[in-house]
Amino acid sequence: RKTEFDTSTTRFVAQLNGPAFGWDLAAALGYAKAKTDITYRGYIDPVALQAALNDPVNPYKLTGGNSAAVVDAVSPTVKNDPSNEVSFAQITATRELMKLDGGPLGFAMGASYVKTEINAASAPVVASGQVAGINAAYAVGDQTNTGVYFELNAPVLKSLELNAAVRYDHYDTYGSQWTPKVGGKWTPMKEVGVRGAWGKGFRAPAPTENGDAGSLFGFNAIRDPVLCPASLPDGRPDPNSPLNVVTPTSTCNFAPTYLQVSNPDVKAEKSTNWTVG
Repeated sequence: RKTEFDTSTTRFVAQLNGPAFGWDLAAALGYAKAKTDITYRGYIDPVALQAALNDPVNPYKLTGGNSAAVVDAVSPTVKNDPSNEVSFAQITATRELMKLDGGPLGFAMGASYVKTEINAASAPVVASGQVAGINAAYAVGDQTNTGVYFELNAPVLKSLELNAAVRYDHYDTYGSQWTPKVGGKWTPMKEVGVRGAWGKGFRAPAPTENGDAGSLFGFNAIRDPVLCPASLPDGRPDPNSPLNVVTPTSTCNFAPTYLQVSNPDVKAEKSTNWTVG
C-alpha cells in the first residue's frame, strides 16, 4: 500500500492601519485555503478480487504475473481532494477618553467576521465500501461567526489599574454568547504588585462536531451470544459445549463495523477562569 499527499495553500491578506476621526484604526481582510490531493494505491476491491479469483479462464494469481487491467480492477487507484477555507474581516478602534490620576482612560472596540468551510468527504468508492482499508472519516460543512467587543483600561491611580472587557459572538450553527472579563493590578510600591483577573469563556462546536461528519471503523471483536453462548472461565468459547458453534472457531466472534457521527444538538464548551498573582 502507498498513500501520496500533495497539499497546496493559498493566502491573501490586506491590512490598513492609521488614525481617523480621533481614533487609531486597524482593519484586515483575508482569505486562506488549504487543499490536499490524496492518491491511494495498493488497496483492494474485495468484490473485484473475488471475481478475478473465480475467473474460469484466467484466474487471479496471488503470486503475481497478472495483467495490468486485472491488477487495476482488483486494486484501483483512488483519489480524493479534501479542502479547508477561511474568510475573515475585522476592524478595531482605540482612543483615549479622558485623563485619570494614573494616566489616560483607554477605550477599544472592534468587530469581526469569520467564515470557515470544510469539504472533506470520503472518496465515493470508499464511502460505498467498494474499496477496503482506506480511512472513511468525513466532514462537510461551514460555519460563520460574527462578533463585537468592547474594552476599557482605567489607571485609576498611579498604584491601581483596572480593566474590563466584554465580547459578543454569534455562530450560525450554534447561537449567541456573551463573554465578560475584569481584572486589575495594585502596586503599593515599585517592588510589589498584586494582580488578578476573572472571566468567562466558551468554544462553539465546529462543523466536524455538529455538522455532517463521521468516522467508519472497526477494531474490536465481540462474542456472538447466539452462536456461542457458553464460555470457559477464562472467557474463551467452550469447545465441548453443544450450545456453541465451534467449526470454525472464528464464528464465535465477529468484528462489527462502527459509525461514529456528529451531533447537531451538541452544546458549546463553557468555562469560568480566574488568575491571581
